[in-house]
Amino acid sequence: MFFNHAEASARAGRALPSILPAALLAGAIMLLLLAFYARLKTLGVTTFDGDEYAFALVGRDLLHGQQPHTGIFDNKPVGLNYVFALAQALGGESVAAIRAVGLVATGLSAMLIFRSVRGLQMPASVALGLAALFATQTLYLGGWASMSELVAVPLLCLANYLMLGRQPEGNPPAIPTLLAIGAAYGLCAQITYLTLPAFGLVALGLTLERHLRWRPLFTRGLSIGIGFVTAMGLVWLPQLLSGGLLPYLAEQAQYHGDYRVPTPPLWHWRSNLIEPLIVLGAPSLVAGILYAASYRRLPLDRATWLLGLQLAGAIIAASASNRLYMHYLILALPCWWWGIYANRRSMPTPSPVRPGTCRSTRSPAMASPSPSMPLRTEVRFLGSTCDGRFG
Repeated sequence: MFFNHAEASARAGRALPSILPAALLAGAIMLLLLAFYARLKTLGVTTFDGDEYAFALVGRDLLHGQQPHTGIFDNKPVGLNYVFALAQALGGESVAAIRAVGLVATGLSAMLIFRSVRGLQMPASVALGLAALFATQTLYLGGWASMSELVAVPLLCLANYLMLGRQPEGNPPAIPTLLAIGAAYGLCAQITYLTLPAFGLVALGLTLERHLRWRPLFTRGLSIGIGFVTAMGLVWLPQLLSGGLLPYLAEQAQYHGDYRVPTPPLWHWRSNLIEPLIVLGAPSLVAGILYAASYRRLPLDRATWLLGLQLAGAIIAASASNRLYMHYLILALPCWWWGIYANRRSMPTPSPVRPGTCRSTRSPAMASPSPSMPLRTEVRFLGSTCDGRFG
């Protein structure tokens, strides 16, 4: 009976890892379907959010042949107005057409998050789960309306995919990829100015990556800058040709110079910034604890560096004006959800060993210590790769 019980326990232990990915995948699919069902229900709402109303009116002016902001003024960049003009050209001047922008933006972002995480060699259940968490959290942050931050998120996800999801492990992006990343951020800035801090920090991180010699630094920084300026200029081109660009820029500068408000009370910071960040950070915190417990170290590498810079930029943008609108934090979602998971492929894969044997957590080429390694370091190396018991 003892051996039968032990054998049954062993079989159950082997069956659990095979069942867990399927359960996670099923849960991710259900969560994703619920998030998109909730967003689909908003298409039948007959009233606009306040911001959506302004976006729709300026977009309607564009459809009627007016230059941007020559009729109704809005403080958002002109690229956002083109998006809503296109939505109304395709779906008519209706609330559903405006709400469909948010639906499409969420779907594109979720797809890019899925592709990025899969590109980092993560299981489909994890990739789909992170995409579902993203779609759900946009609703929690007030993204049920087609806010400018939600419209810009697919471009942020595209930039992350180009930075991480398509790159060989440990290699910085090539020049064409840097141009594309800069262009993605340039289009983001033409949808919401709140992406500018993230662009500045990420561009600095990509520029300083790996090399410290002036020539590669200059080449990478120039490539990102050219992509950014080119995308910005293409969106401004109709206004430049009509002679309305300088008055438009003067209006935007004056408005945003007066947009900042006095420092709000502490309770407002807690409810609109600190508490949402705690909710958003819970999955990453749990993942960090699990990784630290499993591998005795946190995964801190290229992905953590770049996505951490993007997250810092998003938080700076959310708090810079002191208005602390929760939907500003939508810009943190592309980097927040899968930042710590992005490093999983750099972590060693544990393999079962018998008591009294050693196992290496490195590649075969690195399984033995270097001949030049000091004796004390060799002892620590052997201690870290053994289970502590010797037969």
